[in-house]
Amino acid sequence: MRVASNTVKIKQVYEHYVNFILSLPLQKPIFWFTFNVGYYLKQSPCPKIDSEGLLEYLRISHAQRLRRLLRRRVPLVTWLPSYSAEYVVADLVAGVTLGLTLLPQSIAYAQLAGVSPRFGLYSAFTGGIVYMLLGTIKEVTIGPTSLMAIVTFQFTRELNIHFVILLTFLTGLVQLIMGVLRLGFLVDFISTPVVSGFTSATSFIVIVAQLKHLGGLRFQVRGFLNRLHALWTHLPEVNPGDAILGLASIVFLLALKRLGTVRLAAKERPDAATSWQTTAGRVLWFLSISRNALCIFLAALVAKVLSHFSEDEEVPFAIVGDIVPGLPTLALPPFHTTIGNRTYTFPDMVSELGVGIIIVPLVGVLGNVAIAKAFASDQTMDATQEMVALAGCNLVGSLVQAMPVCGAFTRSAVSHASGVRTPMVGLYTTTLVVLALAFLTPYFYFIPRATLAAVLICAVAFLIDASIVPQLWRTSKRDLVTLLVTFSACLCFGVEVGLVLGMALDLTRLLHVWARPRLTITICCEGGGEYILVRPSLGLLFPGVDTLRQLVDEAGLHEGQGTLPVVVDCAPILAMDFTGVKAFEALVRDFEKRGQQLLFLEVDPDVRDLLRRAGLYNSISFCEEEDDLPSMMFGERLRTASNQDADDARSSLAACEWGVDGKVQRGDGDASSTATAGVTASSATTPAGPRCSI
Repeated sequence: MRVASNTVKIKQVYEHYVNFILSLPLQKPIFWFTFNVGYYLKQSPCPKIDSEGLLEYLRISHAQRLRRLLRRRVPLVTWLPSYSAEYVVADLVAGVTLGLTLLPQSIAYAQLAGVSPRFGLYSAFTGGIVYMLLGTIKEVTIGPTSLMAIVTFQFTRELNIHFVILLTFLTGLVQLIMGVLRLGFLVDFISTPVVSGFTSATSFIVIVAQLKHLGGLRFQVRGFLNRLHALWTHLPEVNPGDAILGLASIVFLLALKRLGTVRLAAKERPDAATSWQTTAGRVLWFLSISRNALCIFLAALVAKVLSHFSEDEEVPFAIVGDIVPGLPTLALPPFHTTIGNRTYTFPDMVSELGVGIIIVPLVGVLGNVAIAKAFASDQTMDATQEMVALAGCNLVGSLVQAMPVCGAFTRSAVSHASGVRTPMVGLYTTTLVVLALAFLTPYFYFIPRATLAAVLICAVAFLIDASIVPQLWRTSKRDLVTLLVTFSACLCFGVEVGLVLGMALDLTRLLHVWARPRLTITICCEGGGEYILVRPSLGLLFPGVDTLRQLVDEAGLHEGQGTLPVVVDCAPILAMDFTGVKAFEALVRDFEKRGQQLLFLEVDPDVRDLLRRAGLYNSISFCEEEDDLPSMMFGERLRTASNQDADDARSSLAACEWGVDGKVQRGDGDASSTATAGVTASSATTPAGPRCSI
């Protein structure tokens, strides 16, 4: 008995605690995070919170909890036992292909971020290992990207590499917090027009920034417009060697990209291709996806040959130069640094990075989740786990001097086309990068900067989304304005300002919708009476409470003339806060004062429970189904009408007699003439039946 009593007490205390937590803004995330982080981490999505769930959790052994946690948060343990030799071959081919794509990208994106190429290579090998352990989508390959490189440069320009490494650490930390607290929904506030405007503007910024290296120019300016002006003023100083090599590299890259779309078999019957056509097609495809590596290799070979035959071993274009060979040493991120005569403490470094510690993680999560959703057709995509995996990649990367990383659409497309089978592909890609760091760094000396600029330009040029503009013009000019404002702000004031401004515009639109909800008011006639049906378009939260109350009151007074019943269709109202509850209370009070009926139709159970806890349940008229409305509104009238109809029927039947042999017997004297005139005698064979004269 004592055990049962204690169990009941536990359940009661727990229910009070749950009710309190569920009244908070973050609700379930706060509950699970404060109650037990381990149990929270292994639930996705968050389960229904009840007392039985607590007791079930208490009965689970620690070993079972650990196994569940590993299965949920270390996906490697689920697919590794079934890893076969067939998977090894497929992942090895995909890993080598990805490595040939990732190596030149890492060097080029390091140049874009304003750091030495070796830091780009450092960023390329940690992501593969960590994502292999924590990732869920086999096509995703974590590494440097043009988008992350440009936003990193925006916040760390004129600062040293220590700021970049610290930004990587803080990026991972913020992403981990977002994953644990399930704040990935914040990405949903970034609409497609904002993403398109941000991506297109970033692509323009990258292209203009790389034109300097493409022409062999040397100047330092800040801002997109200032860079354009500097390019124009320094145009006479263009180095012919860099310009020729850069343009030739662009032509080479575009030609090989086009080569990948060549189809040797007939379009009508692609399955009828011969063996040589299939082999040749695969060779062309491999050359196409390896175009960056081939271009850099050939350009470096040209530079090496020219240097060999030159008397002073110089080449007519700028090259990367020395790269420190070998792997980086493991070390904690720098929390203090010195630039010139100034020493920066950790708070100083965070202050210098500013909103970058929020923007960079958000951009990384946005890109990674979008890629995961695009390639998760036959897999289960856990957004929380993807954020945790990305956070792990950046946190571990900060220990090896990496720059912020995330997934890339180009690499994911290459991985998918290569036939990747599991996330183990990251191990093979990492192995190739490590071998390059250990043995090939001396050969990176002759890589031309103009060729790296060409690789970057060709990579981001196709990210410019011009096709969305006419679509938005036809469908939503308001979204088009959002896109143009985001695009212009990114170019004029910086990508961080443009992204924040675009999100602010979207948020303003959402708040306007919530603050000014649309209502559909219909005058209905049913069950022998009229009533006013009010149907709101959204839930009832505090920004739109006053508007909803005013419109319902006006509907009752004007359309309902203060007498007709008013029905509020609550089916669209799936959420309500305390201010909404008070609005319901005020509405009920207003209608009671003027004696007008007010009903609430199809109220959501959660909303009804909220009203019950607020003490309004008994003062509000609820209706479950629309078919029940007439009986609730006009019940007395319907009963009166029903009784009147019954009386009329009895009166009519009283004036009727059963006809025998075709003759109608006369009722009372007053009705005899009417009855006689209204009925025609029939033959004797006519069967007996009721006859009524009305």
